[in-house]
Amino acid sequence: MGKNNIFSAIPSKEINIESGEDCYLYDTNNNKYLDLGAGIWCSILGHSNSNLVNAIINQGKKLIHSGSGFYSKSVYEATEQICSIMPKNLEKVILLCTGSEATECALKIANVYTDKYEIIGMERGYYGITFGAQSASGFGSLYGMTFPRMVGSHKILAPYCYRCPVKQEYPDCSFFCLDVSKKLIDSNTSGKVAAFIFEPILAAGGIIIPPRGYFKRLREIAEEYDALLIDDEVSTGIGRTGKWFGIQHYDIVPDILYISKTLGGGFPIAAVITKPEIELKCQEKHMIHVQSHMFDPLPAASANAVIKEVKAKNLIENSKKMGVYFLNKLEDLKEKYEIIGDVRGKGLMLGIEIINPKTNKPNPDLGQKMEQELMKKKLITSFSSFASVFRLFPPLIIKKEEIDNAIEIFNEVFHKYD
Repeated sequence: MGKNNIFSAIPSKEINIESGEDCYLYDTNNNKYLDLGAGIWCSILGHSNSNLVNAIINQGKKLIHSGSGFYSKSVYEATEQICSIMPKNLEKVILLCTGSEATECALKIANVYTDKYEIIGMERGYYGITFGAQSASGFGSLYGMTFPRMVGSHKILAPYCYRCPVKQEYPDCSFFCLDVSKKLIDSNTSGKVAAFIFEPILAAGGIIIPPRGYFKRLREIAEEYDALLIDDEVSTGIGRTGKWFGIQHYDIVPDILYISKTLGGGFPIAAVITKPEIELKCQEKHMIHVQSHMFDPLPAASANAVIKEVKAKNLIENSKKMGVYFLNKLEDLKEKYEIIGDVRGKGLMLGIEIINPKTNKPNPDLGQKMEQELMKKKLITSFSSFASVFRLFPPLIIKKEEIDNAIEIFNEVFHKYD
């Protein structure tokens, strides 16, 4: 079936997926799998949602691609829908295709707006596969980055409270990790910081949830450098955490926010959103950003359909309620099994950290074995060997009985390996 023609850039699964419906995927032998990954964290409406599929088909019959500078009705509708759910003052939208493209665009806007070039990412943060995005990310070598990073790329410590990098405890720490990080910025940069880029919850890095007040302090530090805050909502956006955006769990509004994955419900689209004053200054400086598939009408139709469906079916509330239910069930598992070091999450973005109970150190080898065992039992999960964490991102339509089914399978596998 052409498998020999595929460039194996990522390890392939043993099964071949043929179709999907709601929270389930089906292989070529019609075996049914409960998908706790929503694809790669994208299909928040579930697989093959009829309203999304129909929107794509209907737009495809009209116009797929129009070319740079031409806008269609679906683009106007999508940008209006996007702005209707944005935090205050984020009103100017660029539509692209992928999260990596969105990262590059956001970094470019920050560079042009500030006339500065240094970008501060976060250890364990992940912002995409392209050069600027990988340079800002906190573990680029895992994604084949064997070349030097972009000039001016630096990192701050991750707010990883379970394994605090500065051996403190929240809230008594007073965000000491940020105090240390500021000293690193002062000693390792020229001080010409254009922006700080972050995920409200670090996804690929292991579902790391910054404590309350963290981003308020980060904003204060950014203001000392007259730098922008760039919010990567690729994994956390469109209801994933029980709010429209992950940053809404905190007390700040970023200067630039971008979304992808969830925005198209599985169809490739991304959006970069910023403030009118930032757009104006970029225009005054004659910033040009042109890509072949900017503002394409077909992906715009998918975004429009996804946001409408999330609103109509009240999926943010379901994400919040089912997230609490799922996390409570995971807490019960943690009490039973020593190999579970920590469970954490917001909404339907959840993590299970697998450890060696004798040392409390991460145990990625065990986690990989467990992921394979779960797959055999028809449960699809996303395990990170880097973080030794199961990262759970089910569709936002998931029901209690499906969570219970997943917990039953987890229970069987944890019992076997504990």
